[in-house]
Amino acid sequence: MKELLEAVKVVDDINEELFELTQSDIYINLIYLSFGRIIIEYLGIRLWDSDNDDREYLDEDIDEYENLENYIRKEFNKISTRLPTLKEK
Repeated sequence: MKELLEAVKVVDDINEELFELTQSDIYINLIYLSFGRIIIEYLGIRLWDSDNDDREYLDEDIDEYENLENYIRKEFNKISTRLPTLKEK
């Protein structure tokens, strides 16, 4: 449950920031899905999921991973830089 609450907060915080940056009624937000595992997606692209956690493992003794929000921001930025832009004809 703790992991789900963290994911919801991360998605909500980043979506709020995206809205503030665009100042538009049209913006594409992150979504989270939860059905036995937790998935965070952007544009249908999986940024993170709880079953295949690719975050850096910081401390094995206390089972600590890289901060989820920072990880999502890095993955979001990687995807954003690879998105194509279309020119008008």
